[in-house]
Amino acid sequence: MLTLLLVSWLLVEEAPESWIFPVFDSLEQALMPIPNRCQVGQIFIIGNDRTRHSVILDQLPLYSGTRLYVWRMALAELRLVRLGLFEVNPMTGIRPHVTAIDRENDNEFKDIKVEVVEKQKLAR
Repeated sequence: MLTLLLVSWLLVEEAPESWIFPVFDSLEQALMPIPNRCQVGQIFIIGNDRTRHSVILDQLPLYSGTRLYVWRMALAELRLVRLGLFEVNPMTGIRPHVTAIDRENDNEFKDIKVEVVEKQKLAR
């Protein structure tokens, strides 16, 4: 499904997200079995020294207590890349990563870890 989202993004880079959301939302609901559905717990951001947490959180279509979908994590990564504030290097695998973390003794909630590497500031 991530591949489908990436292909859609490449074909219509400037397409409004409201275009993409309903299609993937219904597809994800159809493919994901009900017992495996879980909700977003806490969101942890790692690697940002200069960029405010609020700037990163604004790019995430994930909120505590909402249903967790894989496509929303992929969309969050794409949005963070589009900001242009973080390193992206396909050769080394450096890019913004959004992953779900299992909580101990809690199958209903998963925490979200957002890892970024900020671009180096250019000297003037």
